[in-house]
Amino acid sequence: MTRPVQIVDPGLLTLSATGVDEPANRLYLLAVHRPGITRAALLAEGFDEATIEKVTADLQRIGLLRRTADDEWEALPPDLTLPALAGEFELRAATARALSIELSTIYRNARAHPRVEGGGIVALSNQQELAEASAHLVAVAEHEVIGFRDNSPRTAHLFGGDPDQHRGRWVNASGRPLRLRTTFDSAVLDLPRAAEILQARTASGESCRFARGLPFSVIVADTTSAVVDLTSYDSSAQGCLLVGDRRLVLALAGLVEMVWRTAAPMASDKEGPIDGQSRLILSLLAAGATDTLIASRTGISQRTVERKVRTLMERLGAATRFQAGVQAARRGWL
Repeated sequence: MTRPVQIVDPGLLTLSATGVDEPANRLYLLAVHRPGITRAALLAEGFDEATIEKVTADLQRIGLLRRTADDEWEALPPDLTLPALAGEFELRAATARALSIELSTIYRNARAHPRVEGGGIVALSNQQELAEASAHLVAVAEHEVIGFRDNSPRTAHLFGGDPDQHRGRWVNASGRPLRLRTTFDSAVLDLPRAAEILQARTASGESCRFARGLPFSVIVADTTSAVVDLTSYDSSAQGCLLVGDRRLVLALAGLVEMVWRTAAPMASDKEGPIDGQSRLILSLLAAGATDTLIASRTGISQRTVERKVRTLMERLGAATRFQAGVQAARRGWL
């Protein structure tokens, strides 16, 4: 009578990580220890007929065992089969991780504030809900997202990250590219990484302008829905709004367009470097000099100074003289 094979401790050697159950794990280890293991040997080890049929079929399917006769099986070389099996499971895991990101976005979008369906207004409770509502708006947009942003805690948070996070085309949940137009409060220019982030957003296709004294932030998707950011008044984001009411969305869209028309376009360096006189004017602006003092220092008329200051401020996208000096310094003009 064949003596039962003494195999290694299953706690030390197991295929459970590959999805193989305990009977299959035990049968495979027996086959590794015993060349050409037979049905009779397996029966002697305590396996019943049904388990032998199922387990051998499973092990053959995943490439760990092959049938050598009607009632005999041979384990394939583990140094070849197990790395291949591990690679297959690693590929499946990577695919599952990638799929989880896409499915999670779809899951959240499908459940994001369903109360606005059919028109309505939802009061948001915290920063997380505000972020999710804003992402949902971009995901469901079909053509364009427009808005304006004050210098709120939410805007400061957005401008506090890595500029690379602002690169790349804006697309909706279906992968369709979107047009973006945003007016920023000029005070945003004083944030530490504003210049880098604005350049990244512009490179991504967003059109940016600047205006002074914006009272809150709002984004509107295709004049069908909007998010109102009131974190300047409550940094917890409680009371911010997700708006689906068509009339209010249209009113907000009209306000956004009015602000856009009166805002200053974002500056560009395409005009080339500034001359020495402009550099001196900007240095004096940064120091808080008046137009009269600048005219005296540069030897040009006060009216010419006023015209040059306006031109430089527009080019820099600055709403105040001090901001013009700060922006010039950040660009290396001073």
